[in-house]
Amino acid sequence: FARAQDMKHKFKFIVADPPFLNEDCLTQTMETVKFLAAEGAKVMIDTGAVMEDLALKLIGAKITNFRPAHKGGLANEFRCYATFNDDKLTWLSK
Repeated sequence: FARAQDMKHKFKFIVADPPFLNEDCLTQTMETVKFLAAEGAKVMIDTGAVMEDLALKLIGAKITNFRPAHKGGLANEFRCYATFNDDKLTWLSK
């Protein structure tokens, strides 16, 4: 992307939905998120439950009470992870 540097650390809120459930994909997605995120940015990730430990390790995102769903169903258990919580989106205890 020719103007990538113009976007560096410019975003205060980022939602990511990595296309594959594997460590490499989530790691690369989080590298992009870190590049785009402004200081103190809020980040949400919708991905498989199997990515919980890696989401925490990579950007400190914790599992939340929101459960992604799809009309046709999902083949894997999906969860929402976030670097923040508030009165609607709360972290769950492990």
